[in-house]
Amino acid sequence: MRKLYTLTFLTAFLLIGAVGKAQIDPPCMYGGAYVCDNIDAYAAGDPLGPNASWFTTWSGTEGGAEDAIVSDEQAYSMPNSIHIPEGGVTDCIWKLGNQTSGQWRLQWMMYIPDGSTGYYNIQESETPGVAWNLELMFGLTDYGVPAPSGTGRVTIPDGDEFSYPVDQWFKIEQIIDLDADNIKVYVDGVMVMDYLYGGSIGCIDFYSIDENNYSFIDDVLLTELVDADLCAIPGAMLCDNIEGYDAGTTLGMWADWWTTWDGIEGTAEDALVSSDQAYSGINSVHIPEGGVTDCILRLGNLNSGVYRLQWMMYVPDGKTGYYNIQESETPGVAWNLELMFGLTDYGVPAPSGTGRVTIPDGDEFSYPVGEWFPVEHVIDLDADNIQVWVNGVLVMDYLYGGNIGSIDFYSIDENNSSYIDDVLLIDNNLALNTYYEDADGDGYGNPDVSVNVGGAAPDGYVADNTDCDDTNVYVNPGETEVCNDIDDNCDGNIDEGVLITYYADADGDNYGDADMTDMACSAPTGYVADNTDCDDTNAFIFPGATEVANGVDDDCDGLVDENVGIENTVFNAIAVYPVPASDNVTLELGAIAGVHEAILNVFNSYGQLVYSTNVQFAAGNSITVVPMSAQASGIYMMQITAENDVITRQITIQH
Repeated sequence: MRKLYTLTFLTAFLLIGAVGKAQIDPPCMYGGAYVCDNIDAYAAGDPLGPNASWFTTWSGTEGGAEDAIVSDEQAYSMPNSIHIPEGGVTDCIWKLGNQTSGQWRLQWMMYIPDGSTGYYNIQESETPGVAWNLELMFGLTDYGVPAPSGTGRVTIPDGDEFSYPVDQWFKIEQIIDLDADNIKVYVDGVMVMDYLYGGSIGCIDFYSIDENNYSFIDDVLLTELVDADLCAIPGAMLCDNIEGYDAGTTLGMWADWWTTWDGIEGTAEDALVSSDQAYSGINSVHIPEGGVTDCILRLGNLNSGVYRLQWMMYVPDGKTGYYNIQESETPGVAWNLELMFGLTDYGVPAPSGTGRVTIPDGDEFSYPVGEWFPVEHVIDLDADNIQVWVNGVLVMDYLYGGNIGSIDFYSIDENNSSYIDDVLLIDNNLALNTYYEDADGDGYGNPDVSVNVGGAAPDGYVADNTDCDDTNVYVNPGETEVCNDIDDNCDGNIDEGVLITYYADADGDNYGDADMTDMACSAPTGYVADNTDCDDTNAFIFPGATEVANGVDDDCDGLVDENVGIENTVFNAIAVYPVPASDNVTLELGAIAGVHEAILNVFNSYGQLVYSTNVQFAAGNSITVVPMSAQASGIYMMQITAENDVITRQITIQH
């Protein structure tokens, strides 16, 4: 399978002096490229060198006969191209920065008329003449040795002949790995050399090799390529989740299995990397409206075997979508399958959510709009059969007599807007296993995210599918349940067997009411772990409180006024009234002889002192009016202290 590459952003171009006019140095419109130039910013008829710092001549003198010409006689992308004319004089240099490491894609479009010759070489240095690292001739097999029109040869190193189309544009592409000392050269999509490359990338020399030379160059491009991970699905021939690419860029620049119908990437014909929709991760492929985008997914020109070809697709409500399977990686040879979404034929709209198999002439089918759905094919090239599923429903089971060359995702009309994600091509005879994503690395998988692959589990996937929270390494079926409001062990229950019982403490004395409970991991507000309060409305009553003579079980031991009989006090009479009181409370005390003073304290139910006074006895008696109009309704405790005795009485205020 092919290797995935990603682009890195490099420095700006070096500037050189121009002769005769100011350099234009047009900005590269191809994201991430080291240099690219479509020659369209320059005036036709001008010499090339003075226009840009990356073009010069062998001698370094620009503007003369040695310089290439900006021409509108031919152009791949309108209106201009570089012309290397006949005569054996023109010697155009394209500077490439003296690259000594990394992986690089070096490409351009070329045009050679029938009966003419062409030539280029890769120089070791931007200063030409140091060494020739590669040399190709067109219409020649060596210096002065003509070849039939459309035949060329790799002459440095000594290589094979190759074919190229005459009177039409074709692509020249080099993949140069300076770290692995390797070069691959493609002419018109066919690899003509895979060989040792021990040098640097200095410059390209487009030379007028003889009196018969007549060639054109357009859309030159140099980009650095950095290895990315190969397909993460074991056994797959190709898979791509679009996650290694930058949203907002064109797709073809990122991987050599993505290109366009015309083979020129980075233009309006190229698909877009989009973050507007995604089935997995954050990115997908967008085929926008407009009828221009024509994205090709190369599949290797397969002619035997059984294959599963699938992807996820998203078509918004009211929009259309389209794809076909091409016979060859070079599109246009034959259409072996064609499906339309939101259409039943070219220019024939269908209700949103309705599509049709149009090649071969097939039936209509349904698909969900505004959500992702799978598109799957099982293609048996040995038995000449194809089965197609849309959203899990078989929509075609039919004769398939061709090869698997490529997929064409085409913007079929002005209303087209579709998204593609998670493309996969795999040998269908490979035994498939289902694995589940283990995002938190706890060894337990997410049942909602799975892949079917041959062989071992991909990185980040496991055979288990019982994790109930794949974002938390501490939540899985192997964990011990703890009290934390989470289902730690994935049994469907939260905090089972570990909740703690807490009891209401309405009066705030830290002792709880056994009849008022709540189950929680920590004490809710107003609750305590204790359950031994016998009166949760009175903060003076709780286990451990001092028992006083008041007709109440103050210490919750089940006994009232034990060991504190009234006969033992210094008082021989106590009266408190009215009960309940709404304003003032009257306290009448009768004391035994010799007692002249007592202290009266009044506490609220929270134990806070709200009133205090000294009580004076006249002839052993005292009547004290306690003002309570400013106090809130509730239960209060009167505490009268004289000598060594303490007497309490409960009063109720009710406004």
